Amino acid sequence: MIPRSESNTSGEDSEELKIVGMHCATCTTSVERALRKAGGVINVSVNLASEEAVVEHRGTPTSKLVSAVRTAGYDVVTYIAAFKVKTISAEELGRLAAKLEAQKGVVRVEVDYTSDTLRVEYNPLTTGPDKLEETLRGWGLGPTRISEQLSAPDVVAASRTLRAYSLRLLVGAVFTSITLLAAYTNQPLLALIAASPVQFYSGWVFHLGALRALRNRVGNMDTLVSLASNISYFYSLYMAVFRDSAGFVDVAALLVTFVLIGKTVEVYTKTRMLSEFASPLPQVAVVIRNGEELKVDTRTIGVGDLVVLSAGDKVVVDGVVEDGHAEVDESVITGESKPVVKRKGDPLFSGSTVISGSLRVYSTRVGSKTYFEQVTEAVRRAQATKLPVQRLVDRVSAIFTPLILAASAATFTIWLLVFHSSFGAALTYSVAVLAAACPCALGLATPMAVSVGIRRASKMGLVVKRGEAFEAAHKTSIVIFDKTGTLTEDTFEVESYTERTKGALELAASVESRSQHPYARALVKAFGKRFEPSEFDSFTGEGVMGVVDGKTILVGSKRFIKNNIANHENMDFQGDGASVYVAVNGELAAMVKFKQKIRREAPSVVKALKGMGIRVVMVTGDSEAEAKAVAGELGISEVYAEVKPEEKAEIVSKLREKGVVMFVGDGVNDAQALTSADVGVAMGTEVAKAAADIVLSSSNLRGIIRLIEESRRVYAKIRQNLAWAFGYNTTILPVAAGILAPYGLSLQPEWAALAMSLSSVLVTLWSRV
Repeated sequence: MIPRSESNTSGEDSEELKIVGMHCATCTTSVERALRKAGGVINVSVNLASEEAVVEHRGTPTSKLVSAVRTAGYDVVTYIAAFKVKTISAEELGRLAAKLEAQKGVVRVEVDYTSDTLRVEYNPLTTGPDKLEETLRGWGLGPTRISEQLSAPDVVAASRTLRAYSLRLLVGAVFTSITLLAAYTNQPLLALIAASPVQFYSGWVFHLGALRALRNRVGNMDTLVSLASNISYFYSLYMAVFRDSAGFVDVAALLVTFVLIGKTVEVYTKTRMLSEFASPLPQVAVVIRNGEELKVDTRTIGVGDLVVLSAGDKVVVDGVVEDGHAEVDESVITGESKPVVKRKGDPLFSGSTVISGSLRVYSTRVGSKTYFEQVTEAVRRAQATKLPVQRLVDRVSAIFTPLILAASAATFTIWLLVFHSSFGAALTYSVAVLAAACPCALGLATPMAVSVGIRRASKMGLVVKRGEAFEAAHKTSIVIFDKTGTLTEDTFEVESYTERTKGALELAASVESRSQHPYARALVKAFGKRFEPSEFDSFTGEGVMGVVDGKTILVGSKRFIKNNIANHENMDFQGDGASVYVAVNGELAAMVKFKQKIRREAPSVVKALKGMGIRVVMVTGDSEAEAKAVAGELGISEVYAEVKPEEKAEIVSKLREKGVVMFVGDGVNDAQALTSADVGVAMGTEVAKAAADIVLSSSNLRGIIRLIEESRRVYAKIRQNLAWAFGYNTTILPVAAGILAPYGLSLQPEWAALAMSLSSVLVTLWSRV
């Protein structure tokens, strides 16, 4: 059984921050330490792969959290929104600006009193321009939005970061070539001059990171690279000035350049990964207003607008097809590549693409409420989750750099004083140890694999809302299926009926017209709605009661009818399978038998799960006869029938004592069971289903197999990445320290740096395979 994380207690709040500038596990430690020092902070979780921090606190202002991160030498992604407001007194405007700055998500507010403009810096993961505008409007300021932009696009945008690293690498490669040529031709001063741009321009990013780490009293990869290159460079400076020798100047240049190669490839890989999985919605769409087709900013589209879509258009709203006929690619939702034909009355979801034809869509959800935006938000939150194995790695990473520094110093001392090597030789081994150590591979091993896995899952129609559940899925030993709407289709048809009292079924259908149960819809479809109930009450999992035309009508399970009528001795209707009973004024009046279609893929999914060694269980609120009939067709031997919603949760809790439990339901009367399971999977496109850990948006049960397989793949990647990271460091460090030197084998610092870079790149690339 896997413990679930508990929700915050009353009075606590949380905020997410997008952090810029982290590139190894010790960076996350620095950010965590900085945030914990902000007043009122309860807990901090920083994820390296998603570059996000989740801060639980008691009323700590956003500005204070952002300031803590920036003081530590990192940055936070913030946006700027500017609003033109009504002309009011400077005193009042200043007071309201201060009030706005105290709002959650607001970092800073600048006031231009000459133009009555507010410039608001905000955290886009917490608030947004629409919410800010609404707040200002509520204060009577009549705001008009005039601009919105990233506050630090040069450091936030992945492509900008890639260009910056590429430029540093280009400069490094050119001047390193000159340095090598000068050193080879014994021109030490020229070699030193050529190495200087490499050291102080190309390598500046590492020196800056090392100074930042020193200020925060931690160590990281930058510390090791900066120290190794500086030792080599300044020793070479001494040798060039006083000994007319090039010393290690070529080592310093190669070391920086090789590390930059690794970092550039790593940034490129991350950027490619983001571009592969990202599918941004267009900023402009065509809507019909006042009978005219107009191109408008998608942010201005509201509920009820008619959106016009043509071939090639991406859907920007959730809605219902009002008119038209088209083939639509819904792979972003379902993971299925086969186009779906959409006609009038069909639902349409944001993120889909019109392949052919045209549609007019009545928008029902817009902006952050759309399916696409909810999926994006859910995936982002799941990626930010720090798994238990990552917390262990973080503890190891926190002491890694100090251990390497100690090992480097010990290496220098032993070679100089014990083996009586020359100063230069001892220094070479010492620098090699610094250059070979790779804390980045440790830091990236878990979050990179999880991040890729969650993004891949979203492309399969699996929306992961809780990272811990995704990780737990690989351990699943028991899968519990709800029956109705999960193993079977969620629609029924009347197969047969017996009516003892004439007109009883018309009365039953009239009562059921107020219910959303699948049986109710089938009854109304078969017998119509003749009367309007004057009273109605629903008893979850049992039945309904209503008053129609002065008669008291009960419709429900056999148990429900027996418990609510006095004369139930002669209930001789044979209601095997999916059946409901009808009582009129306390007398049994009719029985209806339904037929329900088993999902086409259900038998193969059950068989596949059993083949994976997983125990399959079915629970349902329906009768035992009905449950066994469906279970028999599917090959499920363990069945719990006539189960109330709260009893489903008890069954889940009981089975959790025997293994890791995944519960799969359609979200109707399943909330408690979904929450009780180690992995709660809900089917449908309602990403906001609070109880579900994972939403299977395709409503195809094969997604369960994909989920378990993807979780197993990710967990295998984590183990392989960690094995490589630990194996690499424990193997290469003794070699770098010169343990094989007596056998004529040694690792020069520049090649140690290249090996370190390739180690990080390998972890990044392997996570994507």
